[in-house]
Parts: sequence; structure tokens; C-alpha cells
Amino acid sequence: MEKLEKLGLKRVAFLQALALSFYISSVGLLMWNANKWVPVKNALGPILFLTLFSVSVLICGFLTLGYPVYLFWIKQQKIDAIKVLAYTTKWLILFGFLIFVLILAF
Repeated sequence: MEKLEKLGLKRVAFLQALALSFYISSVGLLMWNANKWVPVKNALGPILFLTLFSVSVLICGFLTLGYPVYLFWIKQQKIDAIKVLAYTTKWLILFGFLIFVLILAF
């Protein structure tokens, strides 16, 4: 965690949002191609989807909240923890807007 502290709050937030955007894009591509890989429709599809959803919640929560929780509980830097969450949210909104623009452009 010392390496993250040297990066600064805004850069850590950018990296968190970038990692989260990459993960979301990967899961989106996986779901987009799922019918090609598993063409048979049966009861296991919803189970697989809910499992993927649950794992995604854990991964997204870790990517977004891991460092802020560390700052909040371990380092007792509550203001910095809130700042990292706010910066991460801002970056995610920007990335979402850029993806929306790309969708409209192509």
C-alpha cells in the first residue's frame, strides 16, 4: 500500500476507475459472446449469470473500495478516503461518457 500512497489520490482514483472500466468491458464482451460459446439454453444459464454477477460485485467492490477502506480504517484518513471515492466516481462517469460517445460515433 505504500506504493499507492506515493502515487497520490487522483492518480490512484484514475487507476481504480481504469481497472474497473477494463473489467466491466471484459465482462461485457464475455456476455456478448456467451451465446456463441454456449448455444444450448437450459437452466444453467441463469445460474451462471447470477454467479458471474455475484463475482462481479465482489471484484468491482474490491477495485472501487479497497484503497478507500484501507485509508478509512487502517490509516484513519477519512477525508482522503472520501476524496478517492469521489475522484474514482468522476473518472468512471468520464469513462462512461466516452464510451457513450464512441457508441454514437460508430
